Amino acid sequence: MRDARGFAAAVAPGGARVMPFWSSVERVRRILSTVTDFAGAEPYEMTWETFRDRWLPRCEERGRLAGLNWAGDRALGFDVDPREVRAAVEEAMGALAEAGRVVLETPRLLLREWTPADLPHLPPIYGDPDLTRFVGDGSPRGPAEMSAEIERCRRLYRDRGFGLWAVVLKAGGAVIGHCGLQDLDGGKDVALAYALGRAWRGQGYAIEAALATIRHGFDVLGLTRIVAVTQRVNAASIKVMEKLRMSFSHEAEHYGKQVVVYVIERGA
Repeated sequence: MRDARGFAAAVAPGGARVMPFWSSVERVRRILSTVTDFAGAEPYEMTWETFRDRWLPRCEERGRLAGLNWAGDRALGFDVDPREVRAAVEEAMGALAEAGRVVLETPRLLLREWTPADLPHLPPIYGDPDLTRFVGDGSPRGPAEMSAEIERCRRLYRDRGFGLWAVVLKAGGAVIGHCGLQDLDGGKDVALAYALGRAWRGQGYAIEAALATIRHGFDVLGLTRIVAVTQRVNAASIKVMEKLRMSFSHEAEHYGKQVVVYVIERGA
């Protein structure tokens, strides 16, 4: 957080100065709204790369600790040597990268290629009929179907250079669903597709992953148009499309179902 004087660095009980950090803007706002000492302060958001490459080294140079905080009913946190923070997170991210090639990174997520090692983690997600009713034929997937889907995605990576990627939380490493690009029902259009397990919906993860995927499609893959489809009754998915500034195009039949088709063009 910062105010008109700059960034506050509190004095810890041992006398060291501590630069406080939170994992989300929402948590900073929650503290600012309840702690009178922070009146006039504003959240200041940065990427992990900026935190790692600029702020943690500055803390090291100036002998400051990194205050790792979260906000529940009251403010809680730990004051940690910034070198330990960097080493711990880099180790965790390295382990995630070894599980499958990381394709995209957002402030809270990694999008990486699926591997067979992911299979034991998938039943709580793709065995849930609340998710699968809008995916494929609508039925929950067993181990054989999940394994076949991983192999289908891995073929797409080789043959098309893109596919559906695993969406992984940076904090904790949980696999929470998928997001990526694939050819629409065997046609010429490339479609955005996303689905998250029930426990991780409503937190902005789908939009965060989908926005990074769209940018990748335009800026890296050179696409000029990306579509997305869903059944009209899937209001949550349509809401995500609209927040991504995708525009309704038409209704059509794809994958044996009547769907609405949304479109976004490069530059939109």
